[in-house]
Amino acid sequence: MSIINQDGLNGRDNFLGFTFNGKHSSDFRIVRVINGDRDGLELFSSPIDSTIGITGRDGGLFVRSTKDSRTFLINFAFDDLREESIRQLQEWLSLDNEGDLIFDEYPYKAYRGKVTGSPVINFIAFEEDRVREVGTKGSLDDRLSGDYNVVEVPEKHCRVYKGEGSVQFTCYNPTAKSVHLTNEDFNDKNKQLWIQTSGILKYQKDSPTDTSLCFSDLNKISNADGANNGNIRIYNGGQKPTPMKFLLRLTKSTTATKDNIMSLKLVKNGVPTPYEAMYINLGMLKERLTEDEEYFLIDTQLHLILGIDKIKGDDKKITYREKGKICNYALVAGDFFNIPKQELDDEWSIVIDGARPNASPYYHSGVCVWYDYLYY
Repeated sequence: MSIINQDGLNGRDNFLGFTFNGKHSSDFRIVRVINGDRDGLELFSSPIDSTIGITGRDGGLFVRSTKDSRTFLINFAFDDLREESIRQLQEWLSLDNEGDLIFDEYPYKAYRGKVTGSPVINFIAFEEDRVREVGTKGSLDDRLSGDYNVVEVPEKHCRVYKGEGSVQFTCYNPTAKSVHLTNEDFNDKNKQLWIQTSGILKYQKDSPTDTSLCFSDLNKISNADGANNGNIRIYNGGQKPTPMKFLLRLTKSTTATKDNIMSLKLVKNGVPTPYEAMYINLGMLKERLTEDEEYFLIDTQLHLILGIDKIKGDDKKITYREKGKICNYALVAGDFFNIPKQELDDEWSIVIDGARPNASPYYHSGVCVWYDYLYY
């Protein structure tokens, strides 16, 4: 997940800023502006079409289309830019840094980008006298608690800049990821303007009679009969299919033989989809256990089954360390699949059938699968 500067975000209702690398533009005394009569929005990056030319045939044969990298040119203005602010601005927009780029009007999604080209500012310099507040020395406890005296120090002939500038960001992956998966994690005043468009759910129901789908309903084993079937309700609130990560736990006491197959099938409104299924041979994984207990990660983005350890997390995110152990030999049929974009009226789930790992294939707080929402 990405980090957003909530302190810089609160209170701005006119979408005048952006966050990059965890710092908001208002921290550097600049605001976004429109150059011209109207603002513009690129709905998505340019498509790149792959085609094949065929001798003796007009034109070509379309194969597939992908998206090019995405570029954002941000114009900004300032009327109180100081010498120290320019130095901080240079360090913030360093060409060597890549970070999360989040716009105020879309605080729920983060692009991964970096500054390309040289940021430029045009200005007129003024001199002004000002007063700077400085904290007096106190004990360490006083300074940590903020309980110390502040004195005003006059500063004369300070240089102040007024003008405008621009900076260009390039996101080589044109897809944005969700900043948070539940709307309680956002507290900005603009939430009601974008919360429905974002597709992000609230964490839990407001009352026992609340029938709305909530995040706490998702990504957990339910209806398991102890040996076979289990159902995992999933929900992709983004705009694109999203890859998932699925966690398995095995021990040497697992009653799995080489013929024990666990299936993971994607189901929509109670009906299995025709192609989205994976069949994992748990017996083959068990045969190669090097420890009494091991965890395995199915990563549908990388198309890998990996051995992992150092696991910790909660029902929104799990962190882990890879062992460098690839176990794709255990995928005996089917293929890796992503979670489709879906509407609230549709009910999607992953059904686990056949053999099962010890107890259930989840580790912490009932989590067995997790994923991001993806946006244009």
